[in-house]
Amino acid sequence: MENLLKTTFLLMFHFLTFIGIAQNHELSTSSKKALQFYDQALSEYNNYNYNKAIIKLDEAIKKDENFIEPYLLKAQISNALNNNEGEIESYENAFALNAECYLPGYYYLAIAQLNTGKYFEARDNFNKYLDFKISNDKFKLSTKKYIKQCDFAIHQVNNPVSFNPVNLGDSINTELDEYWPTLSVDELTIVFTRLLPRYEPNPSVPVSLKTHHEDLYFSYKINNNWAKAKNMGKLINSGGNEGTQSLSVDGKYYFYTACNRNDSYGGCDIYYVEKKENTWSKPVNVGKPVNSRYKETQPAISSDGQTLFFVSNRPGGKGKLDIWKCSMSEEGYWQEPINLGDSINTTEDDGSPYLHPDGETLYFSSKGHLGMGNADVFIAKMKNNSFCKIKNLGYPINTFNDEQGLYISSGGTKAFFSSNREENKGKDIYMFDIYKDIQPNPVTYVKGYIADAISKKRLLARIELIELESRETKAAIVSDQYNGTYLVCLPTGNNYALNVSKRGYLFHSENFSLKDSNNYIDPFLLNVELQPIMIGSKGILKNIFFEIDSYELKKESYIELDKLIMFLKNNPQVEIEVSGHTDSTGEEAYNQELSEKRAKSVYDYLANNQISTLKITFKGYGSSQPIDDNKTKEGRAKNRRTEFKITRK
Repeated sequence: MENLLKTTFLLMFHFLTFIGIAQNHELSTSSKKALQFYDQALSEYNNYNYNKAIIKLDEAIKKDENFIEPYLLKAQISNALNNNEGEIESYENAFALNAECYLPGYYYLAIAQLNTGKYFEARDNFNKYLDFKISNDKFKLSTKKYIKQCDFAIHQVNNPVSFNPVNLGDSINTELDEYWPTLSVDELTIVFTRLLPRYEPNPSVPVSLKTHHEDLYFSYKINNNWAKAKNMGKLINSGGNEGTQSLSVDGKYYFYTACNRNDSYGGCDIYYVEKKENTWSKPVNVGKPVNSRYKETQPAISSDGQTLFFVSNRPGGKGKLDIWKCSMSEEGYWQEPINLGDSINTTEDDGSPYLHPDGETLYFSSKGHLGMGNADVFIAKMKNNSFCKIKNLGYPINTFNDEQGLYISSGGTKAFFSSNREENKGKDIYMFDIYKDIQPNPVTYVKGYIADAISKKRLLARIELIELESRETKAAIVSDQYNGTYLVCLPTGNNYALNVSKRGYLFHSENFSLKDSNNYIDPFLLNVELQPIMIGSKGILKNIFFEIDSYELKKESYIELDKLIMFLKNNPQVEIEVSGHTDSTGEEAYNQELSEKRAKSVYDYLANNQISTLKITFKGYGSSQPIDDNKTKEGRAKNRRTEFKITRK
């Protein structure tokens, strides 16, 4: 769809044609005073003194209310000032005097009506314009596209979706504009952009980035209430513009846009900062190949931290602003950007990407896909590593205004966005419940800290989340170097292994069975204490699986066994005993035999994968070494386990 901020060049072409005709033909008045004011208005208009021109035009109209040309010139000035209502009023006044006084005006009247949500009126005037048998193919094509958009918008208005926005309150919102909300996955931290005046505001001067600048603000939720938002400080914010930020799922990293800095590659670049204890690090330019001499903005980091989405007008795109993505290499460098392609990007502006932590659902804004007006918000689902099934979020989530910067909660049921829907409050941040058809796959998370089991010192450790069925690593992060904290997303509908490892320690594993759950579940709180490598230290292999009453390993066990192999290779001096354990159900002799055969299966897997049999032994203990009560289902499940014990180091 053509840009609804007005096709100014085409309007100027039409209107200059009109001016030329008007200057060489008799105007629609005989009043010398009216003509005098009109000539003065033209002079002011040609010098871009629009406000003075309007005053003169109003004087001309006072002298002759049937003088058509002042209304047409006022319409042109209103267009230049983005005053849609003024443009509509001026064209309607002109056409009321003479319906055929300026035929191209119906095109621009319809655009102004479309820009203000007057879809029925806009469609009527676009059709009138087509009825004039216009010869310009470009105008004819764009008019037909606009009519299609009007039909779409009318259908949407007649079939509204559920929408119940709730203002986040005075701790976040002020009389200034607040927008572009992003939250940590636990929804306890919010970061947003606030538009601040550079000097004492003048009500007669339109708000712009010349009169205002953008700063980043943040707030923490305490006792279910947002604390008073604070400026992120001079280290991050400057007198320039900082905004369109993205927050990592654990709240430790902020990616954001800053413009015209000394270390920038182009006008606007993407930067990041890291939270270190209670302070922020110095901003770092993400660098090439993400940033270039072109414009890069609106970063969005994926939940696993391995993919960075952003918006750029660099060469190789599909239109004006396109959405791109960069993937992290195994060496820790951003690889060459990839355009998201025709399914997402259009010939117009596309932006504000947000990939939900489910890793499959993308929300973005577009002026090119069929929508309600300017920029609408859309949803796309990933299939075969590309996005498809583009869907407009519907009215009244989308309106004739610009809708951008949507954040969806990890549970997939709530959205955060900004809007200027309340008078005298500026643009505020709201939350609303999203209807089923546009919900992502629900996501929960596991959070906690990593510590030394003996000294209790918090540790920096590597944490991996692996999908058991596909054996694909879904996330690989490290715990905080200062306090050992971590947070990892768990999309429901799959089973996962979580492994924690650090040199000098036994690795720790956990299992999260979410295969049969497609709904948001309560987050997991898990503090992990790693055992130092010492003789007698034990580790439970929580992702070793057998069929009931069988010693045959399930394929889902291979991930855990491969971790054990890696541990033994990284610690060649270590020798271990693999042990099998059962609960107390059944005959002890049977349990003893089963536990021994299961330990032997693990032993065989290690031996068949280049681990010397001199480094490993195996033993079955039956039900003789319980770690929990055998009277409960949960206790019996814990007692059925496979362990490894350090026998030599």
